[in-house]
Amino acid sequence: MQEPSLALSLSRLLALTWLTPGLAALTAAIAVPSLIILYFLKLRRRPLEISSTLLWRKAIEDLQANAPFQKLRKNILLLLQLLVLAGLLFALAQPQFSDDAQVDDRHVILIDRSASMLSEDGSGTSRLDAAKEEAIALVDSLSEGNFFSRLADKQPQEAMVIAFDATAEVLSTFTSDKAQLRRVIESIQPTHASSGLKQAMDLAQAHAPIRRMQDTFVNEAGQTQTQSVETLRAGIGTVHIFSDGRLPDATEVLAGVEDELIYHDQGDDTQTNIGIVALRAERGYEDPTRLSIFVGLQSNASIERTVDVQIRIDDNIRIYPVTVQAAGGSFDDPVVRAEGIEDDGTEVATGPLTPGTGGTQIDFSMPEAALVEIRLIGDAMENDALAVDDRGWLVVPPARRLSVVLVTPGNPFLRQWLSTLSFERFATMSLDEYEEAIAAGEAGAFDVAILDRVLPASDGVLPPGRYLMLGVTPPTGVTVGDTKQGVQFVDWSRQHAATASLALDTIQIVASPIVEVDPASGVAVLARTDAGPAILELIEPELRAISVVFDPLQSTWPFDVSFPVFVASAINDLGNEGVASTLARQLAPGEVLNDRLPPDANQVSIVPPDRQTGAPTGSSQRLEPAGDGRIIFGPVDRTGIYKVRWDGSATASDFSDGARIARFYAANLLNPAESDITPAPQLTLASDIVRAQGTTRQEVTRRLWPWLVLAALAIVMLEWWVYNRKVHV
Repeated sequence: MQEPSLALSLSRLLALTWLTPGLAALTAAIAVPSLIILYFLKLRRRPLEISSTLLWRKAIEDLQANAPFQKLRKNILLLLQLLVLAGLLFALAQPQFSDDAQVDDRHVILIDRSASMLSEDGSGTSRLDAAKEEAIALVDSLSEGNFFSRLADKQPQEAMVIAFDATAEVLSTFTSDKAQLRRVIESIQPTHASSGLKQAMDLAQAHAPIRRMQDTFVNEAGQTQTQSVETLRAGIGTVHIFSDGRLPDATEVLAGVEDELIYHDQGDDTQTNIGIVALRAERGYEDPTRLSIFVGLQSNASIERTVDVQIRIDDNIRIYPVTVQAAGGSFDDPVVRAEGIEDDGTEVATGPLTPGTGGTQIDFSMPEAALVEIRLIGDAMENDALAVDDRGWLVVPPARRLSVVLVTPGNPFLRQWLSTLSFERFATMSLDEYEEAIAAGEAGAFDVAILDRVLPASDGVLPPGRYLMLGVTPPTGVTVGDTKQGVQFVDWSRQHAATASLALDTIQIVASPIVEVDPASGVAVLARTDAGPAILELIEPELRAISVVFDPLQSTWPFDVSFPVFVASAINDLGNEGVASTLARQLAPGEVLNDRLPPDANQVSIVPPDRQTGAPTGSSQRLEPAGDGRIIFGPVDRTGIYKVRWDGSATASDFSDGARIARFYAANLLNPAESDITPAPQLTLASDIVRAQGTTRQEVTRRLWPWLVLAALAIVMLEWWVYNRKVHV
């Protein structure tokens, strides 16, 4: 760790400048010869007879020289006097150099460890490794304090280290221990997660010192008292951000007015990357054995590229060429600039551009469950700078036709549309008929029951099963209030399989009940209107229901294409235990794996993927499921296939793993911001624009002449001691 510091010191020495070198040279031309000439002079003595040696001591102490050119002997006094003179002459020349400004006593080092920081630039070093080297050099440059600074009651500079991606972690609180700071910086490991700055800045600001003020007041007895009052936190100091700038939430970051932000940009903007940014698999409603795989690609290259998409299912491999458009940009963007004019008069754009896109859809006939690996190969990938987005995985459930019953007082539109879908069995019943089927134990033959404005509940308890409820609310966990007229959707989940593909912002609802959800219940909100929760999900050990709290017939929803999409997606999600869509088995690094196993699952363990291959490794970690079979693991830090194994029963989407049951989860990056590896030239925050360090380097002038004068004075004291020692010996 000393080599960077030594190289830095040598570079600063070579960068010295002199304010008055001529004056120092002229003074040296006079003073140095004069000092040396004094040592050439010698005393000329003549013989003289004396009557006593009483004055002999006085005679040998005579130092007056009256004859020149004695032989110059080795003399430590002359050497010390020359050093004193050299120090004063160099001080007279006023040497100085420019250095990075480290004027604050407190520094916060934020190091981005997200997926894009794994990009390898021209040198073959990852951006994270380069950022760690720069951060260690910054630590080495911090002042440790000295005798004079302690006399001035000035403390040594301190720093804290935070590593961040989608989450943030404090690796070291404020300390002046450089060894500890170097150690925690070197320990930072890359993740495959996306990046975000806000949580890291929130953590840093939470460690800012609290400003205290003295408040003077008069008590009831008329006496004046003073008490200490805590006010707003003071500024945290200088914040150093080591990142390539792929920070989508930077505009949400509000820096303190007393803080200084320095953006240490990482990466080479000439490096290109092609990555997978979209990936999903769907089975056809009419023919569940028909599997469609969608692959979306992105490239930041300035030219069009053709890449081969390799799809591996077990030992079967297929390759499909896909063309990805060239990156482009608009000259209205201030970051993009025009440089040069082509012969046809068109401008040539340089700088950060909008990445090009491409994609393909591949259809298979596959009735069984499978693990699908997608990889980008070909000549276009030889110089690809980021490898983590070149592969993706899908967990495909087996094809399965469902048995569905519609329980309704009369809805010809819904009955007619459902009868056209490819179910194994479809039936329509009234509420009385369905309750008779429940009593006779025949309702369990249906995978999903659609309750259209009816609720076959007994004593407030819904019988075990899977339900899609339209116009009714779950019997537990929900409180129903007044009705609000004229409402609209304002938000819905983009992650849940039933609502991910919907566009509900144009739906008009005539009336909707105002409901409140008990936070302690097992009810989750999937969509909201301006009246409150509108689509709910209830999960219990033997019960799962998706509920639309308003009557769809009292809205424009049945006439919108999103309604049949919602009904079909909800039926598949419920009937296949949440795995009909790959959304239920897909997650991104940085997210938490959250699923529910069969209630009798025991001896549960999870096997994470290998960092290189993405396949599950041999090591495993024990998991303890909750009473309803719920398991939680994470947040996951890498892409690949995670395998959960247990002893017990299995669902239709699970795999056999020897004598045990296995369930697979695919973690993919699928993040356009991380795959666009072009470094950002600036960070646009909520309150400021921070340009990269390379364009606005923070410097300060260091003057050396005071230290040279102090050194000269120290040598004078040494010369005085040597002189007195020679005289008295």
